[in-house]
Amino acid sequence: MIKENVRRTLNNFAKVPSWSTTMSKEEVNYLFEEHSDTVFCNGMLRQIKVDAITGDVFKVYTISFN
Repeated sequence: MIKENVRRTLNNFAKVPSWSTTMSKEEVNYLFEEHSDTVFCNGMLRQIKVDAITGDVFKVYTISFN
């Protein structure tokens, strides 16, 4: 389940620059262990950022490199 959620999030990041979601600690760890902290969206490189909401829930989103 973690793998599928991370894959879905990465696909959404690659299509929608303003996409954000929440993820569990395990999902965030898997994301950064198995994938880069960057993603291409509409031909532009964006950095994946994470903000803690609680100890086990995180907001995950991307920002541009401008």
